[in-house]
Amino acid sequence: MSKEQAKEIIIRALREQPDTDEIPTDINITDDYLELSYGDERVFIYYDNIGDIHFYKKAYYHVQVNDKDSHSKIDLEIANEQKAKAFIDALNSLMIGVK
Repeated sequence: MSKEQAKEIIIRALREQPDTDEIPTDINITDDYLELSYGDERVFIYYDNIGDIHFYKKAYYHVQVNDKDSHSKIDLEIANEQKAKAFIDALNSLMIGVK
C-alpha cells in the first residue's frame, strides 16, 4: 500500500465515524505523525510512539490506538470490519520505517 493510499484510508475512517460527536475538524498526516484537531484541542500520534492497537466490536467496530505508555490516543468507531482492518493496515503502512 502506498503512503498516499494509506493517508486516504485513514482520513476516510476518521471522517466517516458513525454515531460519534468526536469527528476531527482537521487531519494532518506526515511521515512522522498523525495530527488530529478537535476545535482548540490537538492530538499528535507519533508513529514511533505507537504501542498497542486494539480492535474489538460493540455496536460498531472500534480501533483503539495507544502510545507506548498505554495511554489511549484515539478510539475510532468504524461501521464495518473491512474498513476497520483497512484503517489498521494503513496505519501500519505509515509506521513502516519509522519504528
